[in-house]
Amino acid sequence: KLGADIFLNEEVLNENRELNDGSYKGWKPIGYVNSIAFQGTFDGQGHTISGLYSVVEDIDNEDIDLCGLFGYVGDEDEEPAIIKNVSIIDSYIKGGTKDYVSGLCAGGQNVSISKCYFDGAITAQDPLMVGAIFVSRYENNQIIESCYNQSNINVSITKIFDALWGTPIINISGIGGTNTTHTVYKCYNTGDITVAINNVDQSLGMISIDGIGSGGRIA
Repeated sequence: KLGADIFLNEEVLNENRELNDGSYKGWKPIGYVNSIAFQGTFDGQGHTISGLYSVVEDIDNEDIDLCGLFGYVGDEDEEPAIIKNVSIIDSYIKGGTKDYVSGLCAGGQNVSISKCYFDGAITAQDPLMVGAIFVSRYENNQIIESCYNQSNINVSITKIFDALWGTPIINISGIGGTNTTHTVYKCYNTGDITVAINNVDQSLGMISIDGIGSGGRIA
């Protein structure tokens, strides 16, 4: 349980949700340390995390990285992992080639996320998936409920590839980006999503862009 508001960095973004000049303490996502996912329940109890700064230093690194408050959560053989009741503001997330990029949770399966909010800036170059609240490639019981996003998402694409599944695809969403089935209830996105496509070298590929959740069932 989160017992108080947390200030990781101050004045990360300006009034236009752009990164201010300065030096910030980086955040290593919770979960997936030594390939171990976060399991259990995280209850923010209505508190706010401010100044989250999660950046992949080498934007062209082709090893898969996870960017966000949480890296990987849940397991298909365990009880659902739960993340709820937390707001993230004045925060900056940046990912690179083949990364999973999210403000809240950048990967997982058998996950329930509810009453969470992200307001910041997300940027990525040639990622696999981008979503302010949640991204995942798994089908196991993903539920997102009563969440919203006000962050601006900016993605630059020069490559479309999917090394894990063989189908070239990039998923970009204000709430949840995924190429698998998940369920989204009572969520909304007001952030701007901007995608620049330049000199893509593949003849085949797909880019999915939406406000709520690519691949999901929306209720």
